[in-house]
Amino acid sequence: VPKVLGWSVEAEGDLEVLLLEAVPQAIDLAAWSREPHGHAERRAVAVGVAHLLRTAHDAGWADRDLHRGNVLWSPRGAVLLDPGTQPLRGPLPPPARSAALGVAAHGLAPDVRTGLWALRAYFGGDPAEARRQLRFVLRAGRRKTRAWRRARARRATRTGRHFEVVRDEWGRFTCVRAVPHAPAPWIALLPSLFETAPPGARALKADGRVFAVHLPERAGEVVVKRFSPAWRERFRTPRALRAFRRAYALRVRGVGCPEPLLAAATPAGTGVCVSALAGPPGADTLDLWRSVEGEGARPSRLERLAPAARRDAFERLGRFLRRLHDADVSHRDLKAANLVAWTTPKGLAFAVVDLEGARLRDRRVPWPRRARDLGRLDASLGAPVTRADRRRVLRGYYHAFARPGLPLAEFARLVARASARKRGPSGTPR
Repeated sequence: VPKVLGWSVEAEGDLEVLLLEAVPQAIDLAAWSREPHGHAERRAVAVGVAHLLRTAHDAGWADRDLHRGNVLWSPRGAVLLDPGTQPLRGPLPPPARSAALGVAAHGLAPDVRTGLWALRAYFGGDPAEARRQLRFVLRAGRRKTRAWRRARARRATRTGRHFEVVRDEWGRFTCVRAVPHAPAPWIALLPSLFETAPPGARALKADGRVFAVHLPERAGEVVVKRFSPAWRERFRTPRALRAFRRAYALRVRGVGCPEPLLAAATPAGTGVCVSALAGPPGADTLDLWRSVEGEGARPSRLERLAPAARRDAFERLGRFLRRLHDADVSHRDLKAANLVAWTTPKGLAFAVVDLEGARLRDRRVPWPRRARDLGRLDASLGAPVTRADRRRVLRGYYHAFARPGLPLAEFARLVARASARKRGPSGTPR
């Protein structure tokens, strides 16, 4: 840990200050992971963090707030920036070590290869012991992740530091606003958004219910989706508010989707949901359907990729779909038009933009349900996606830290069967 230089507390108040010595040439793992790195460097970081955790656990350290921002990487190795406040009571017993490693698996979020390197290094290079402990660590990590999701998902339902819940005193609408990113004057624009599209709006769907527009006090465009009233909306949470909460819950679970900014609904069920565009600001996002099929005479983005980049793109798509399902989320309308992609320094990144079909679960998604989701996506892709491309998607889907519960060949047959049922007798994509 960094050397402690001083500590102070206010005589009247709750402010405490801990002064630490700076670590030369150090960068936290959150910033480090955003940059591309070579095989040897990633392995060195995994081994260094594993040695740090082993030393800390041998000293009796266990903290629930271990994440990438609290671990520094320097030329001299890994450094624990926030040691927490838990007392040290001797080396951790094996069950406590599994729980602590589960916290690390949740907070540090390693990829499959990095996680296996780190686990082997933690147990002194013994691969048999690492394999034996793997299932206990994964189980503890899933428990920690689910508890964290439940705690975070409550934010969007109440007024607090991150969200503001506004109920109009005249009974016209109920509104939820993301405080840091949606300015308060937007609430005054809601009555107009319920009825008509503002000047300069760009339609994203033919029916005019979804459009992109510039709103005051924001540099880029936002996406506005309007919801029609329905009689059953009077007896449950309106669709617009459910869409806002679902988008936030998906982002909490690590699933790429547009950031929710504002949602409002009337007692009759009419609603509007405002969200940011998918991807980072300025990214050239394009839905997967147009990336594959192209637009008019212009070659598709898929055809412009080099063979190696094309293989990597489909493997990344498979890894995104695996993250979606491993986050206990299934999507009943998973098709190419509902996925968008953009280019990053590491390769293509993906996000799901239509959340109506997303179902958030409190238990693992069963493999038949996973196969149906992937079969629906496969049925929506046309001839430009070859059989080899489809194998790449499944190979990327199986490239995960958690061991798959079904052999790849059997899962591929389930996906092909679900895709054939979705295509119907004609065999053409839907």
